[in-house]
Amino acid sequence: MKKILWLPSWYPNKTQPFDGDFIQRMATATSQYAEIHVFFVVKDKSLNNSQEIVVRQNGNLHETIAYYKSPSFLSRLLSWKKYFSTYKQLISRFIEKHGKPDLVHVQVPVKAGLIALWLKRTYGIKYVCTEHYGIYNDIVDDRFSHRSFYFKHYTQKIIKGASVFLPVSNNLGTSINERVVKKDFSVIYNVADTGLFYYAPLSQNKIRFIHVSEMGPHKNVAGIVRAFCALNKQQPDCELVLVGGYTNEIHEMVADSGLLNTAVILTGQLPYESVAANLRQAHALILFSNIETMPCVIIEALCCGLPVISTKTGGIPEVIDDNNGLLITVGNETELLQAMQQLKNNYNRFSRVTIAENAGRKFSYAEIGRQINEAYDRVLQHSPD
Repeated sequence: MKKILWLPSWYPNKTQPFDGDFIQRMATATSQYAEIHVFFVVKDKSLNNSQEIVVRQNGNLHETIAYYKSPSFLSRLLSWKKYFSTYKQLISRFIEKHGKPDLVHVQVPVKAGLIALWLKRTYGIKYVCTEHYGIYNDIVDDRFSHRSFYFKHYTQKIIKGASVFLPVSNNLGTSINERVVKKDFSVIYNVADTGLFYYAPLSQNKIRFIHVSEMGPHKNVAGIVRAFCALNKQQPDCELVLVGGYTNEIHEMVADSGLLNTAVILTGQLPYESVAANLRQAHALILFSNIETMPCVIIEALCCGLPVISTKTGGIPEVIDDNNGLLITVGNETELLQAMQQLKNNYNRFSRVTIAENAGRKFSYAEIGRQINEAYDRVLQHSPD
């Protein structure tokens, strides 16, 4: 079985438990086909010692999370030096014990991709690169064009040096080609855990819309609430469930509408399993984002059989069509209201079973893992860089 070294720039850890959880799911999927060794290094100011290393194994997935202490009085430069020295020590020990990996897989170029450049230069090990980051646009405040020279230079260099480049949507790959570097790419979408996200019969007839997110500004949750309140005045026999950590503004907005805990439910942040359970008992997902890359929640909702109402942004139109949802213009609350009315009044035109079956075939661990493994094989069969 081939041995692949994963270098993610984001990964779940004790300082940020949900950071890059979708990358961890990709690693789990790929471990069905290859021996995956994840190395992730992160700063932890709360450490008593200078370093702490946590090692876990789940089947063919091996995870090494290294925490290093970087006191606040140290400069950023010294913190980076500690980051790289920790990575190099861990990987050098791994190679001494297990030999060179067959390939390296970078998840999000900066900053873990710098280690891939070092491995390629020092050991001649090729790497593939997956990108998830939604910064290649003119909308988000921390967009690529506003980043430092260092960030832009190394993002370009890491993507350019990859043997295979795997953005999580065609839209993302195209944007990177327009804004960063010309690079051929193959799209591999995010993965869904179909052991959690699957079709189940509905237990109620009242139409229940659901939104799941961290409810940041670009999710435009206020627009969802306004459109739903307008729908509720016309057709009060429907519900809206908002899953995720909500702001005071959203809570006050819902409370002022008089619909809190009756037609609009704010769940707060929920465990992943509870998110899945809530999706299975909803009729449709709503995303009203100003910008997206390829939202995991859309993929997960489809695997549960939910039709999706979403704005036409990022890679979303690549997976939503007339058979599994409705696409609307970014920021247009009138279109959102009309889409909710249309879905509510014609819900039976969607086949939840078919939506779930199609999504399961496309986004399951088995399928996404297979696609990533095929990308590895292309490189290992001496495809040119």
